Amino acid sequence: MADALPAGTRRREAADRVAGLLERVGLDPAMAGRRPTELSGGERQRVAVARALAVRPSVLLADEPTSGLDVLAQERVLDLLAAESRGRTLVMVTHDLRVARRMAGRLLVLDGGRSVADVPAATAPAEAERTAPVLARMIEATP
Repeated sequence: MADALPAGTRRREAADRVAGLLERVGLDPAMAGRRPTELSGGERQRVAVARALAVRPSVLLADEPTSGLDVLAQERVLDLLAAESRGRTLVMVTHDLRVARRMAGRLLVLDGGRSVADVPAATAPAEAERTAPVLARMIEATP
C-alpha cells in the first residue's frame, strides 16, 4: 500500500501513514504486506479506500465505497471518508440513499443516465414530491 504514497515519502512516515489508515478502516496494520489475493472482498475494498486517502487528494471520487461491507465496516469507512474529506471535494456514487444523505450536502439523482434532481441532501419528502419525483420515490422506498 505504501506504493500509493507520493514519491520521496520517508519509509517510516509511509509505514506510519499506512498503519494509521488501515486501522481507521478496521484492518490490522500487519495486513499491509499481504497480496490482494490473500484478502477478502471487503478487506480489498477497505484497502482501496485507505490507498485513495493515502495521497491526501484534493478531490476524492468514491464509487460505492461501502457496498458489500458489513454494517460496522460501513460505519468505519464512512467516518473515515467524512473526516478525511474536510477541506477536500468528495464525490460519492452510491445507490444507498441513507449513505448519500449522511455524507453529502447536495444530491444529484440520475435516472437512465440523466440528471433528474439536484437538491440539498436534507430535502424533505414533501418538497421532493414537488420538485424531484424520482427522489421522492427513493425517499419513500428507504427504510
